[in-house]
Amino acid sequence: MYSPYFRLKFAKNNLEALRVTVVISAKVSKKATVRNRLKRQIREIFRLNLDKINQNFDLVINANAKALELDFQSIKDQISELLFKAKMLK
Repeated sequence: MYSPYFRLKFAKNNLEALRVTVVISAKVSKKATVRNRLKRQIREIFRLNLDKINQNFDLVINANAKALELDFQSIKDQISELLFKAKMLK
């Protein structure tokens, strides 16, 4: 699944838990602090919405450089939209 800011890949797993990986390449920003801040924001969105997301999946979120322009609420909206498209929300 794609949005202008993020790409979501997912696969079913045989576990009773959701596993999430956030990938932000050095092409997005050369500064590790900038990349890590975006990673922390995305992880927090998943932590806050863990009960709303279907379990038994492995998720990979890739961000592109445009994602740095977004505030926290916009990031949350974009990720929610991707999860909705992927039918991952309960």
